[in-house]
Parts: sequence; structure tokens; C-alpha cells
Amino acid sequence: LKNVVKADYAVGGRRVTVFACEFPTGEAARAALAKLRGRLGGGEGAEALSLGQEGFVAARPYSGKVAIFRIGRHLGGMLRYGKEPAALSLLENLAQRLRGAQGS
Repeated sequence: LKNVVKADYAVGGRRVTVFACEFPTGEAARAALAKLRGRLGGGEGAEALSLGQEGFVAARPYSGKVAIFRIGRHLGGMLRYGKEPAALSLLENLAQRLRGAQGS
């Protein structure tokens, strides 16, 4: 991914990384998400993520779960995702900010 901004947080006794990236168009973001879904194994075995558009959670053998979603021309997500309220709160905050960034 290019044009990525990331931040690390402590959640549930582990370090998680929250990230966002911007694409020129919504279609480019959709294509990148589809490519990531294929690479991360986010197909039929993936959990749905109710944030943004086309969100999913995929388990990775060494890095834990990855949550990722699209809002317009942006992708957002979290590495080492867990279902703690704090993790979901971070992602909801990110989704809200990305919705606001759609006008810029």
C-alpha cells in the first residue's frame, strides 16, 4: 500500500497498528481491497466487518487478525485486531474520520 498513515496503540495487552491509505478514486481503493482480500485469505472463511464498505477480518498465521474496510477512496484497518471494545472504538473513530475526508 502507498500513501499510508499508521499509528500504534496498546489494546488488550498487545500493540496494534491502525492504518489508513488514500487512493485516487473509489474504484482504485476497491481494486486494492479485492487484491488484499485475496492475499490475506479474506474470502469465504473471513469474518464480516460492519464498518465502511466491504469490510472483513482475516486471520494471519504470524501476525494475528487483520481488519480492513473501505470508505470511498480510502482503506482503513488494524493489524493484530481483537474484539475488545477498545479495538472496535479505534476502528469506528477511524471510519468516522475517513467519512469526513471524502470531501477533501
